[in-house]
Amino acid sequence: MINIHDKRSCCGCWACMQRCPQQCISMEPDEQGFLYPKVDHSNCINCGVCEKVCPVLHPNKEQKPLKLLAGRNQDIEVVMQSSSGGLSSALATETLSNKGVVFSAIYNKNWQVEHARADSNHQLPSMRGSKYAQSNIGKAYKEAEIDLKHGKKVLFVGTPCQIAGLKHFLHKDYEQLLTIEVFCHGVPSPLVWGKWLEYISKGKGINDICQRDKRTGWTSYSVRYRLENKEICHYAWSDDYMRGFIYDYMLRPACYLCPSKGGRSGADIALGDLWGINKTNILNDEKGITLAVINSEKGLTAIKKYCQYELNVASISDYNNGYRNSVEQSQLSTFFWKKFLDEGIKALRQTNDHHGPSRLILRWLLLKIKLSKYIVR
Repeated sequence: MINIHDKRSCCGCWACMQRCPQQCISMEPDEQGFLYPKVDHSNCINCGVCEKVCPVLHPNKEQKPLKLLAGRNQDIEVVMQSSSGGLSSALATETLSNKGVVFSAIYNKNWQVEHARADSNHQLPSMRGSKYAQSNIGKAYKEAEIDLKHGKKVLFVGTPCQIAGLKHFLHKDYEQLLTIEVFCHGVPSPLVWGKWLEYISKGKGINDICQRDKRTGWTSYSVRYRLENKEICHYAWSDDYMRGFIYDYMLRPACYLCPSKGGRSGADIALGDLWGINKTNILNDEKGITLAVINSEKGLTAIKKYCQYELNVASISDYNNGYRNSVEQSQLSTFFWKKFLDEGIKALRQTNDHHGPSRLILRWLLLKIKLSKYIVR
């Protein structure tokens, strides 16, 4: 049975919980807000199924990509709603046009992140854009399996560990299944995210959140919170939650040695920002370009018509290092969690001040962009 002795050995993918034949596994939060499997020993029959579907216990081998492409959705409105170039939305729209279904992360009514099933186009906008907290998979694997067994086309989008969890859960390949992993920096705590929203909203209702607002540019994006009485929008580097995420001190322990990066998730395609655009001949117009790592012929067939550029596979780390490499845990992680558990959300500001400015912050402060129309303090 699943028994977590080291929290670095659980990525929170939910595969064990959903595959358990006795339904005796629940996902319970620890003091940091991350969910871990808990076994009801009175109902467990020691069948070992939970261990067989664990992507940490049974990691796949790293694979070399077939191709490296880049491109952008032709609908500029979709691009501006997306974190990079909107290629995931292009594939989602095509899937729905073929009477298929799409699984991806959304904000729920409490602005926590969870996976949802979409079978109509009006549901797609909520799936666009980055959401920097670990999503609750819920019953998404089971629902996807039911759709696949009914012969539906399924597009499943998730972090590398979630795609690995889905693949291990299904334990077989389906021709009509297309999987996309998003380049993942790591997943912050849902508990910290919830406390941050309480702080930023000060009891006011939240109408919308955008953690990658490109009105100030793609490489100089902002964070926007639309409350019932005002809008707060500022650079990502002046948002304490985003700084905590980028400084790597409040991520899930397993994220620091991710078992699913570098193609090990089994995803057909990996999508993310083409951060190395300056190393290509592609024009950066600050609207965003998607980097697509193709790991299967199925993935290549699905996405090649949406990509305008082909890049050198050997240079993948020049374009987005997050595809292969886990982030290194910050030395401030212990400091932050002690402060957070003792003093609450103000630990973000205290830890960020302790960290000091980085070269990236200084570079962003030097950008000559007119922001007065958008930035509200």
